[in-house]
Amino acid sequence: VENQTIGTLKGVEPSFSQVNPIDTFVYKGNYTFAPRNGVQQGILGSVVAERLAADMSSENQPISISYIPQDANERTAQSAIKTAFIFPSGYFSIQKEYDEKYLITDFDFAQRLFGLDETQGISAYEIRLNDIDRAGRFADEWQDRLGPDTYLVQTWYEQHQTLYRVMRNEKYISYLILVLMLAIAAINIVGSLYMIVLEKHRDIAVLKSIGGTSQLIRQIFQQTGLLVGVLGGLIGVSIALVTGLAQKYFGIIKLQGGDSFRVKAFPIELEVTDFLLVFGTVLLLSFLASIYPSRRASRVQVVEGLRN
Repeated sequence: VENQTIGTLKGVEPSFSQVNPIDTFVYKGNYTFAPRNGVQQGILGSVVAERLAADMSSENQPISISYIPQDANERTAQSAIKTAFIFPSGYFSIQKEYDEKYLITDFDFAQRLFGLDETQGISAYEIRLNDIDRAGRFADEWQDRLGPDTYLVQTWYEQHQTLYRVMRNEKYISYLILVLMLAIAAINIVGSLYMIVLEKHRDIAVLKSIGGTSQLIRQIFQQTGLLVGVLGGLIGVSIALVTGLAQKYFGIIKLQGGDSFRVKAFPIELEVTDFLLVFGTVLLLSFLASIYPSRRASRVQVVEGLRN
């Protein structure tokens, strides 16, 4: 029984690796399309290679490709099917969407395979910019030049909107979970400060009796709450920074099946805005947690406090 799978044959020009760094994702073999023993070569996605049980070392067992040429006019599909052969020169691994779908080979070979001339068979142009921030403006400009009926010009982000949307939503959800955890911690701050108010009832009354104002008492407890938030926030941010740097440079947490991927550990990017957002959230919740205890402390009556 032969191993079979349905995939997409993509023909690319020699300069393709300058636009798309797919050659850096080849984890086994080489990125080359040069014919071997008169048979065209190509690179396979890791899942495609596994499904076909492809063997790069074999000189007598190329991969058989069944396809229907563009100019086929046979009445039955069976008679229209043609066969070609390709030797696997390497396996690449990017993400499942590509790994289970693509076989990439030479552009001219793909054109001849499907019976297309030089003006046919070009389904897409891929352009790489030196400045990634110009991608949106560049796409809009060329979409206006080419018109909506000729080409569809899309940035990498627009082509993978679903993926980026999922990643963005995961980030928001993670932040909401963090806020809930901090809110629970803030309740502990409320309880701790309130216990201090009860324990220091007499001291607060003494402070008021020698001229301390209610505003001063309130500020003392608010600053205490903020101090707890600052210290806790700095400790948490420091631990997160050290852990993030360790993951980024040493890859502590590995990807499952990472031996088959170019990226063997979970990638991480540290952004200053994320740290500032989290630290600001800690300070805000700490301040809110100190409001009730500070008001309770500021309302202590001198006579009642000294009597108690």
